[in-house]
Amino acid sequence: TTTTTTTTTTLFPPMQNDLSLLHLLNTIRKTSAVFTYDEFGQVKDTLTYIKHVQAFFQHKPNRDEFPRLTEAAGGRVYVDPELLERLSKAFEGATGQLSAKAYPVLGTLRASISSKKSQIQSTLASLTSNLPPSSLPSDGSSTVSSLNGRYTISVSPTAMRRVGILHSRSRTSKTVYVEPFEVIEATNDLITLQEDLEREERRILRTLTADVIAEYDDVKRSLLGCGLLDAVRGKALHSLSGGCVVPAVESGGVLRVVAGRHPTVPGCAPNDVSLGCGENRGLVISGPNAGGKTVVIKMMAVMALMVRDGLALPAGEGTRVDFFERVMADIGDGQSLGGSMSTFQAHVHTLGSILSSSSSCSGPSLVVLDEIGSGTSPDQGVALARAVVEGLVSLGARVAATTHFTEMKCLAAGDGRFEAAGMQFLDGRPTYRLEMGAVGESFALAVAERMGLPGEVLERAGELMSRETREMSELVRAMEEDKDRIRKGRVEMERRLREAEDMKSDLEEKERQLEATKRAVRQQEARKFARVVEEKERALEALLSEMRERSERSGNGVKVVGKTWSDLKLLKREVHGLAAGARAQEGGSEADGLAPLGAKDDIKVGQLLLVSKKGSPFYGKTGSVIGLSGKNLVELSVGALSSRFKRADLSLAGDGGEEQEAGG
Repeated sequence: TTTTTTTTTTLFPPMQNDLSLLHLLNTIRKTSAVFTYDEFGQVKDTLTYIKHVQAFFQHKPNRDEFPRLTEAAGGRVYVDPELLERLSKAFEGATGQLSAKAYPVLGTLRASISSKKSQIQSTLASLTSNLPPSSLPSDGSSTVSSLNGRYTISVSPTAMRRVGILHSRSRTSKTVYVEPFEVIEATNDLITLQEDLEREERRILRTLTADVIAEYDDVKRSLLGCGLLDAVRGKALHSLSGGCVVPAVESGGVLRVVAGRHPTVPGCAPNDVSLGCGENRGLVISGPNAGGKTVVIKMMAVMALMVRDGLALPAGEGTRVDFFERVMADIGDGQSLGGSMSTFQAHVHTLGSILSSSSSCSGPSLVVLDEIGSGTSPDQGVALARAVVEGLVSLGARVAATTHFTEMKCLAAGDGRFEAAGMQFLDGRPTYRLEMGAVGESFALAVAERMGLPGEVLERAGELMSRETREMSELVRAMEEDKDRIRKGRVEMERRLREAEDMKSDLEEKERQLEATKRAVRQQEARKFARVVEEKERALEALLSEMRERSERSGNGVKVVGKTWSDLKLLKREVHGLAAGARAQEGGSEADGLAPLGAKDDIKVGQLLLVSKKGSPFYGKTGSVIGLSGKNLVELSVGALSSRFKRADLSLAGDGGEEQEAGG
């Protein structure tokens, strides 16, 4: 099954430079040369990066998260900490030159050089300011300059011998540049100090170079390990870039791409393409020039190569690209004027190599061929093209070929190993959509018209076409238009179906909301009704109490009063029953939404309770308490029946009151 790459993961540090350091190390080893300052900077940066990667894999959580990377590359990454520390201390961060702190002798020499330069500059400044006017050059001022490491001042030619040694003349010879006698010895000392400094720096650089080369094997192994890690990281970032899936990969020679896009063609139209499914071994793609045929077969080949390298594919769910032993192509023009090879000869040479390679493959290979058989006589070209693709299929290869030959387009009709596919062309323009099972027309004149060819040329070309060719072209054009109308009709029908489904869902939701509202209203009205009954009952109870008292005082009417009270209780039960029955008929129950009895609810004999347990035959009915059994069981009289119920299965009825026997 395919897996969409939408998750993120922890990534180790990215590569900070390329692997060119390995080439530099090899060059230094062969020539015994010394790293320059810039090259030492590259070495230090690379070793620092290797140290970061090494530390990453030394962290146990990272090893646990990336066990295969740890095994494949993590153990190969190592840097000698002493070497890295030595290089870090050897160079100053700001200037990149050798550190005087690490090498005190360099500091001493640099200080001596600076002092000597100051001495020379002071002497020269004094000399130039004290020159007599007759010794000055024609512009009236003397300047200090350096020629080949020697300090000079500018004077007039007449003063040259009195001032110092001549080193150069101006273009007009009116000014000469001489090294004053007063600084010759100091300059010699300065040059000696500079030579000593350079000699010491070369010695140190050579020693450091030898230290790096001594770690060549570890550095090489680490660089290769880092290269592998960076390749894996690049694949991961590609997979996380969006719109990619990890395809199903098997060994059956199947390529089934869903909504595939060429990874290097911006804005490429997504296409479904299949090859190698069932008996199919070859795919013949036809269609207009510049209609996208070549992009499709390139996409197929590139995706096969991406699978070989473990890359996610820019495609949709359901994509399957099997592992092909070899991926071969004949695309483009391989003619060579220098090699005396024509376009056709170049194609034939490539086809010969592909046939030879396919015959030696133990598993399926993928071959993509662009405009096979072109560049020669159409009759002979199509015969050669058909023979080649049939031969490749017989060798077990999977072949995708583009063509304009009618005989090639019809190949699928007579050979079950081949399937046709065509590039869509609508309203005089290509859509770059591939239609499996279709045959594409070349539409050469339409393409030429779109490219701006003169109308009279196009008209004459139409006249020169045979009647059969014109009729076939018009038939194909009409078929394309009919298919497009059917496609648009299907899209519209699907849209309306979705709208109907949405409307149905909305209606069902509104119906549910209406039923809930009705149920709530019924429950509210039932509670109001129960309160009215309670008020009337209390009034009648007071009246009957008064009547009973009068009867007792007069000594008669007791039986009448008792009977009247019993009738009232019966009437009360009937009223509750009728209310509950009416609610049940409307789809609701008084028990809906009522809280069950709690342990602290005080229940008395004669009290009315409601059965609120759904599924009970007494659900929604009101009964009178006739007995209590322990803390959890209540015995109710419901109509003519009595039964025991758990407290949790009962709720307080609307009146929540008690029934008292009259006269008692």
